[in-house]
Amino acid sequence: MVYKDLTPENISDINKSFHEINYVFLLLSVLFGIFSHLSRAWRWKYPLNHLGYKPKIYNSFFTTMIGYFANMGIPRSGEILRCGVMSKYENIPFTKLVGTVIAERVADLIILFLCIATVFFIQFDLLKNYFIELGLLDKFSPIKLLIIGITFLILIFIFYLIITKSNRSIFTKIRLFLSGIKEGIQSILMMPNRGWFLFHTIFIWLMYFLMFYITFFSLKDIQSVPMGGVFTAFVLGGVSIAATNGGIGAY
Repeated sequence: MVYKDLTPENISDINKSFHEINYVFLLLSVLFGIFSHLSRAWRWKYPLNHLGYKPKIYNSFFTTMIGYFANMGIPRSGEILRCGVMSKYENIPFTKLVGTVIAERVADLIILFLCIATVFFIQFDLLKNYFIELGLLDKFSPIKLLIIGITFLILIFIFYLIITKSNRSIFTKIRLFLSGIKEGIQSILMMPNRGWFLFHTIFIWLMYFLMFYITFFSLKDIQSVPMGGVFTAFVLGGVSIAATNGGIGAY
C-alpha cells in the first residue's frame, strides 16, 4: 500500500514534510507509546500472580516488546512468541500464558468495540451515505444477517461436540490446550486485582489515543482536523493493526 502511493510527487511532499515537522510532538508520541507498553507489561503480571507465578517486570516488558516487533513481520505472531519466550525465562506453562494473553485481548477487544460503536454514533450520517453508495444495505438485509448468524452458531456447536466427545489424540491435545486457556481467562475474572487490571486496560488505550492524537500537532496541514476525524482515524487504525504488519500502510 505504501509502495503504490510513492510517486515522485509524493516523495517530494514527504521530504518537504520531514523538514517542516515538529519533532517535539513525535517524541511525545513515542513517550506515550512507551507508557502504554510499560502498562501492558505490568497488567500481564496480575493474572499470572493469581495463577501463582511471579514474573519479573523486566521479563514481562521485554517479552511484550518482542511480541510487538514480531507483529511487524507476521501479524499476531507476537502473541505466541512472547508467551514462548516468557515460558522459557520464567518457567511458566505455555498454555497458561496463552490463556492470560487471550484474556487480555478479550479485554482489549471490548474497548475496541466500544470505540467502534462510538465512531458509528458520531459518524452515523457519513457511514450511512457511504454504505448506500456501495449498495451494502441491499446486499446484507436483516434476514440474510440472521441466516449467517444462525449458520455460524450451528458450526460452532458442531465443533464443540467434536472437541468434547472425540477420544482421538489430536482432540485430546486440543482439550488440554483449551483447558489452559480457560484457566487463564478465569484468572482475570477471579483475581483480587481486577480493579487494577481494568485501570491498566483503560490507561493503555488512553495512551494509544494520545500517542496518535499528539502527532496531529506536528504538521500545520493536519492541525485543523476535528476531534471526530482524529478519533475515527484512530479506531480504523486500531482495526487495521490486527490484520496487517503493525498497521503499516493502512494505518
